[in-house]
Amino acid sequence: KYGYTSIKIPNEELGLRALEYGEIKTPVSIASANALVSYLGRVNYNYNSKYYLTGSFRIDGSSKFSPQHRWGYFPAFAVSWRLGREEFVKNISFISDSKLRASWGATGNNRINDFAPYDRVNLDDRYGIGTGASIPDLALVISSFGNKDLRWETTYQLDIGYELSLFKNRLNFVLDYYNKDTKDLLLNANVPYSVGLQRIYRNIGSIRNRGFEIEISSINVDKKYFKWSSSFNISFNQNKVLGLTDDEKTMFSNVTFTGDWNSSNLYITKVGMPVSSFYGLMWDGVYQLSDFDQLPSGAYMLKDDIVSLYSDRSRTQPGDIKYQDINGDLVITDEDKIIMGRTLAKHYGGFNNNFRYKNLSLNVFFQWNYGNQIMNANRLMFEGNSTGRPGLNQFASYADRWTVDNPSNKYFRTRGYGPVGNYSTKDLEDGSFIRLKTIELAYRLPRQWIRQVSSVDVSLAAQNLYTWSNYSGLDPEVSTRNTILTPGFDYSAYAQNLTLAFGAKVTF
Repeated sequence: KYGYTSIKIPNEELGLRALEYGEIKTPVSIASANALVSYLGRVNYNYNSKYYLTGSFRIDGSSKFSPQHRWGYFPAFAVSWRLGREEFVKNISFISDSKLRASWGATGNNRINDFAPYDRVNLDDRYGIGTGASIPDLALVISSFGNKDLRWETTYQLDIGYELSLFKNRLNFVLDYYNKDTKDLLLNANVPYSVGLQRIYRNIGSIRNRGFEIEISSINVDKKYFKWSSSFNISFNQNKVLGLTDDEKTMFSNVTFTGDWNSSNLYITKVGMPVSSFYGLMWDGVYQLSDFDQLPSGAYMLKDDIVSLYSDRSRTQPGDIKYQDINGDLVITDEDKIIMGRTLAKHYGGFNNNFRYKNLSLNVFFQWNYGNQIMNANRLMFEGNSTGRPGLNQFASYADRWTVDNPSNKYFRTRGYGPVGNYSTKDLEDGSFIRLKTIELAYRLPRQWIRQVSSVDVSLAAQNLYTWSNYSGLDPEVSTRNTILTPGFDYSAYAQNLTLAFGAKVTF
């Protein structure tokens, strides 16, 4: 059945008969539906409230996979030692409790299209098979190939943790080390163009995430009328690709954006490195008059030792965008593209504070993200109009673009964007931020005011109050084309709104 790109179906034979026409058995249209069945068994053992052992075994079955791969089997084990109950710890007065624990387990993922194992066809006339009449002759056209060898994506995770409480539980620490290996990833992988389609769902490669998580909570003040407690958490994660499709060492990814950028690779994934690093050219400012010799005709010709945007050196002109020549051949090509930034944060976390004075309470929560970059694709459109659209408005910053009288080294001249479709560090920005995420003020009305009910709490909450960031876009916490292979891309995104909410809680 792969020998046909389309099969013509007479109008009078449409419907269920079309399913068998031309040997194709794949349904033309089926409502999205899937079934998931799970079985779980667990054993717990506790000796003297000091030693704990847990073992579990989970079986999951999903209709998204072919019958021979439908079931996944996922064991898990955990042990813990309550050090705080040992005599040698009880004798230490400032230690309230202590616990050492470790766990290992496997979990499954079946998040793919409901009919990914099966070939799919569309019933339409988009390939011009019909006569063009008001009622066209339709055809079954293969839209995607299935893969009956798809199986569960499995994540194996080891976690080692330590918990410590001090000074009658007023200061608490939780430290965790984890190692998480994900194998048989379910991704839309590249296939040879000769197949006729670009991608097919496959189980490809493996990824490792390894890191530390630290949580600290404290009771800072505990008086009769005033109390203050805090909690702080931070996570460090290292991501590493262990394997790709068919022993590939490198895989490129792009995003659907506009024009020539749709086919330009923005992300690179390499074995032994983090998944989906930013990939492109190193921006080097703007070509200045000093980079050129002026000919008797008044035209400008690039000096022999200056890198050119094009193989035809006469096309490069003063005011054009400039890139670094990585391979030293004095012309900018794909060979000059490098890993130019990271999509994953080095660390992230939050800081929460709760205050209470008599009947008045206040909650203040901060969150942060540090060490990743964002591709601000809005600048490609509105800081130079790289697509050449007529009448397209621009950012006010572009008023400082290069001219003979204003030799800017930041903004290229009008129509000086060079070969269209190149991503570069010019539009790659720091995505680090600290955000005042939430403030909530609540007040419990005095009991004598409301004797008919137990309590009345009124509150006023605000979210997304202020963000400290060097990012020039609307919001550093953005990814408009977000997948594991295409994170950190910003184009035409909505900012997070400042939200105010008033509430009342009545307890009878």
